[in-house]
Amino acid sequence: MKKLNYKRISLLLLLTIICIPLCACKKPETEEPSEQPNEQIQAPTRTPSTDKNEKNEMVYIILDKTGKKQKVIVNDRIINKQCLDEIKDLTSLDNLKLIKGDATFTKDLNNVTWNANKEDIYYTGETDKEIPVNISIKYYLNENEVTYEQLQGKSGKVTIRFDYTCNQSEIVKINNEDKTIYVPYLIISGVAFNNAKTANITSQNGKVIDDGKNSFVVGCAIPGLKEDLEIEDLNIPTYFEISMDAVDFNMDTTFSVATNQFMNGINSNDIKDNKQTLDEKITDLSTKLTMALGGTQDLVNGTTDLLNGITTLCSKINTLASSIEQLSSHSEEVREGSKKVFMSLLQNVNDQFAQKDIPLDTLTIANYKTTLNNLLQNPTDEQKNVLITMTTTELDNKLTDVPDAYKTCFKVMMYDAIVENNMTKDEAITFATTKLKNAIIANTVSTNTEITPDATVYNLLKSQGLDDATAGLMAKICNYLAIQTGGNATDYIATSKTILEDAQIVKLAMADEKQTTKVNTLCLMLAKEELLPTVNEVVKSLDEYNDYYKGVIDYTSGVDQVDQEIKAGNLENKLQELLDGSKKLNDGTIKLNTELQEFYENTLKDILEKYNNDFTNMVERICIINDVIAKYQMFTSVSRDMIGKTTYIYTTK
Repeated sequence: MKKLNYKRISLLLLLTIICIPLCACKKPETEEPSEQPNEQIQAPTRTPSTDKNEKNEMVYIILDKTGKKQKVIVNDRIINKQCLDEIKDLTSLDNLKLIKGDATFTKDLNNVTWNANKEDIYYTGETDKEIPVNISIKYYLNENEVTYEQLQGKSGKVTIRFDYTCNQSEIVKINNEDKTIYVPYLIISGVAFNNAKTANITSQNGKVIDDGKNSFVVGCAIPGLKEDLEIEDLNIPTYFEISMDAVDFNMDTTFSVATNQFMNGINSNDIKDNKQTLDEKITDLSTKLTMALGGTQDLVNGTTDLLNGITTLCSKINTLASSIEQLSSHSEEVREGSKKVFMSLLQNVNDQFAQKDIPLDTLTIANYKTTLNNLLQNPTDEQKNVLITMTTTELDNKLTDVPDAYKTCFKVMMYDAIVENNMTKDEAITFATTKLKNAIIANTVSTNTEITPDATVYNLLKSQGLDDATAGLMAKICNYLAIQTGGNATDYIATSKTILEDAQIVKLAMADEKQTTKVNTLCLMLAKEELLPTVNEVVKSLDEYNDYYKGVIDYTSGVDQVDQEIKAGNLENKLQELLDGSKKLNDGTIKLNTELQEFYENTLKDILEKYNNDFTNMVERICIINDVIAKYQMFTSVSRDMIGKTTYIYTTK
């Protein structure tokens, strides 16, 4: 279905793009050429506003087919209404990067200062923060639960269920009792199916739109709201379910939009003072909910414009035919040009690794991802040796304070700390440094005849049962430390014991029979860790261009196909089918818009009708919910002098 939809949409866009310039850009025959020299068009001057700057945040959450979070991407836009040269921002994102423009910034913890030059700021960043709503997707075949992979290509009665769980909540006092109030989110989910492989599609808490070739299923839920209101028989959806008869089942990408701002506009003081105000505000809420449901009114307007465009297109068929033929004649040039760029990018990556003396097979469009990933996951012996040598040299250069005789055992201790004790790289360095420092002290003291044991310490240690050698060395260390610090030798008894223990650890590391193996393993592990971000970034960049390249192939193939259809005399029939389908789509979107408005308006009116007698409690609950929502307006952070707004978009791979 993905391929079918892509080609259909590409065809629509192609035909529209070609037709409009041919019709609208022709100059009148009476128009004379301009005698004025070309002038550079000046960008319009922005007028500062007294309104607060706005921060709009889009949180893209990538899920697997079960709904499990895979990745979170956060994009922020600061709308510089005040035309400031410098903007004080607050963000908890890491690794900030500009998406657009050339602004610079400085960052101190979560405080960011942007050199905006009166322009808007577009940036992205990273975060491991918990998402506000979890989505669980389960699959059933003939009423038996199966995995998504097991369901692929199967035929029978298929059911798909979306369950939503709120992760944000507050404990508040209600009637002197602690109550958990969840932050409710309005969630709208959508999936598309090919009618050639599906039939009898039904939905719980959703609507089905059929345009003839495809069916679009849109559902909604508000998890957390029913629990917050504590109304048992209130029908507030918390899940979305789809059932169908399927042949060779396949499901495309799913999309979900979540927002907690659907209750904006309800003022707590107003509803406490006047019940009529509450009725009006909930009516207003109903309107906002309707607008939020996938922008159905915008969809109506869009399908109407599409229908008008296709109608115009049908009247320009002869002009279109010649334009398509000309466009198709350049398809091969476009494909070859895109391929050359791809090969140049691959060669550049090969050159970068060659500069680092890292052997790498010649990258191709087919093997680049496997080859680059194997460098980290399954390197060849030659690659291992290069990475080990490179990291060994790099690590030795960093260990400037470590005597050459101890560098090998230093790495052995690092290996043990990381692999056996599950330490980080930095923790392992600190661990090994401490042990080595103490070992050097112990060796210095033991070989320095000018340092004498402290008698008091010696006698005390002997009385505790220590042998002469151990007691003597510890007493000597205590005296050494006391001389260095001007303190009392008896205060260093515990320290001297630690120094001897650490010296023993270093001694064992120096004598370890597996020194070479451990050092090589450590260096290879550190090399992979160092290369991981670079390889991941390279693969990501190549994947992005690969997507573009595949799009070029599909686009030019679509143009060639249209040209063949024209030459075969089938264009008029195809356009008529397209026109008929557009009419059905337009009628369906109008119906969807009307039904969704009625659905949510009736749900909210039901709240008023059923609980009018318990108005005080209802008002209190709504006010509390509003107060809790106000604490979670942003996913990350926003400064006090800005207005913040966040929208969450979930999509499955």
